[in-house]
Formats: sequence, structure tokens, C-alpha cells
Amino acid sequence: MEQKSRDLLRAGGDLTCRFADDIAVVRLKGRLDLALSNTFLEFLRDDLSQEPQKLVLNFDQLQYLSSAGVSLLIRLSSEHQLKIVGPRQEILGTLETVGIRSLLEFYPTEKAAVHAFVSDPTE
Repeated sequence: MEQKSRDLLRAGGDLTCRFADDIAVVRLKGRLDLALSNTFLEFLRDDLSQEPQKLVLNFDQLQYLSSAGVSLLIRLSSEHQLKIVGPRQEILGTLETVGIRSLLEFYPTEKAAVHAFVSDPTE
């Protein structure tokens, strides 16, 4: 199993990514706003060139989701296989308010989300 990791730090939030084969596990902390969304898109363009790419987004330390963050999630869900881990109630409320909560898959732990990719042969 190939593993590498990368940390990206930006004002207001940070992004840590580790890879296991074709699954990228991304931990987001702080604020998913325009600055971190742009950083994340650059990261996807530069580091995730293999398709199809499976993404696990860990939101357990994400405190704020801006409209740019919501747009990023919509884009990611249309371009990648996506699973989200542990969002706070405030984040779930935002996703519900903008009408995309039902489009996303949520898991209690990173292990459960990764296992869902591995155990489903269609993904």
C-alpha cells in the first residue's frame, strides 16, 4: 500500500493529506473558506492526477464552511468519489440549508469511510 503525506497550511485553516493506494484521506482544520478552497483545488490539480480518485474528507476539526467551501464540495462530489467524516452540527446545518446534505455520504471515522471504499466493489 503506497503511503505519502503532505501538509498545507494557510491563514484560517489547514489541510493535511495522506494517501493509501488510490484513496486520499484529507483532514481539514479551521475554516474552509475561499483561501483554503483555492489551496485545495491547487492540491487536487497538482497531486491527484490519477483517476478515478477516491477522497475521504475528515471534517471533525472543521469549524466553518463558507459558500466557497460549499461550492468546492459540490465540485468534488461531481468529479470524485467522496466520503465525509465527522462534521460538526454547524457544518451539517449549513449543508442542509444549501440543499446538498443528501448528496453526500457521511461516516463516523476515517477507518469506516476508507473501509466503505474497499468493501464496495463498484467504487
